[in-house]
Amino acid sequence: MGEPTADGVITEADAEVMRKIWERPRRATGEPLWFGLRPGAESRGDNVYQHGRCLTARVGGELVPVPFGIAESWFRWVAGDPGLGLPAMTFERFEELFDQGVLKFAEVTTDSPDLSGLRGSGMKCLVTCLPSSASSWYPV
Repeated sequence: MGEPTADGVITEADAEVMRKIWERPRRATGEPLWFGLRPGAESRGDNVYQHGRCLTARVGGELVPVPFGIAESWFRWVAGDPGLGLPAMTFERFEELFDQGVLKFAEVTTDSPDLSGLRGSGMKCLVTCLPSSASSWYPV
């Protein structure tokens, strides 16, 4: 704490946020929801898309958090609410939507390599691969 950065000094509140991120998201009971991020994991958007988990923006001269777009989109899909925003979400709602997401995703995922049902449905499966030159900006 107290470390100067381009966006100001790291405060006790900043350190608490990072501690909670490294501790991983938990239920109200204290049980972990998922494995979370480890210290040193890229989280600032230091990538070509500037799409990280700990981004901020200046709004009216004030530094404000920018929600992680992938997570926000996921929760909007799970809730069926395109206007859902992470900044206003409570911990209780997060836990509820997390559980709904696990159930909803289980309906569309499988560990079976059998794609005959997909072929029979007339749908298409698109797969993209990164070129080897992409590894310089997208770690694989």
